[in-house]
Amino acid sequence: MLAAAVSYHRRERKAFWWAHFDRCENGPDSHHQQDRNVFLVEDAEVLTEWRKDGAKLPERRVKLIGTLSPGSDLRAGSTWFRMYDPPLPAGLEGTGINGSGRNGWFGTEVLELGHEDGRDTVIIRDKLRRGIEPYGQVPVALTEDQPIQTNSLEEALATLSGDVAAGLTAAAPGFPRHPALDLVRRVPPRLVSGRRCLRRVRGRTDLLTPSPRLLGPWTIPMSRSRDRQGRARPTWGPMSSPDW
Repeated sequence: MLAAAVSYHRRERKAFWWAHFDRCENGPDSHHQQDRNVFLVEDAEVLTEWRKDGAKLPERRVKLIGTLSPGSDLRAGSTWFRMYDPPLPAGLEGTGINGSGRNGWFGTEVLELGHEDGRDTVIIRDKLRRGIEPYGQVPVALTEDQPIQTNSLEEALATLSGDVAAGLTAAAPGFPRHPALDLVRRVPPRLVSGRRCLRRVRGRTDLLTPSPRLLGPWTIPMSRSRDRQGRARPTWGPMSSPDW
């Protein structure tokens, strides 16, 4: 499990980038019904032109009208990749051979969602990147944003796997003491002194008491029995912990 965890994030990123570049090169509608989190733009309206607020980079509001693929998680406040068709805005290069194809920018914030004439509508914050001049093109699609940065997690996993490898190849082989490794090996929690701090408590049947009805949220049906007439009768008992 530890060996698989070391390369987990890399494998997850690879699947994302394969799908991302496939959409950029073959078009966002190539697998629209199969891919989640793809919004195909059928019409667009610039609500506010480029403007700069203080020291912030210029931005504008754009209303996109189109269709969202089934199962997508489009909501206000989420961030997406906004994709453009050629000719691309200055500063972008196509992802295909010889710079052809589509491209765009990640981190596009969704401000509002709605419906119009049976179609989905999205208002986005179209924000300029540093060094990019204002442009007139509008997105042709919104697709999934890039994966969350996991550098610290990957470094921690690499360190732990190195410690485990060193421990297993030492003169006196053994596993290092580490909480993450304890979880993988299902080692019970213990105190600094090495003593266990928890122990398993088995249920006691002598604590069960019959009750004609549910007495409150702290009682649960523990088992079922039958009376002399053959009717099912639940046996009720107190819930001893929130883990039931």
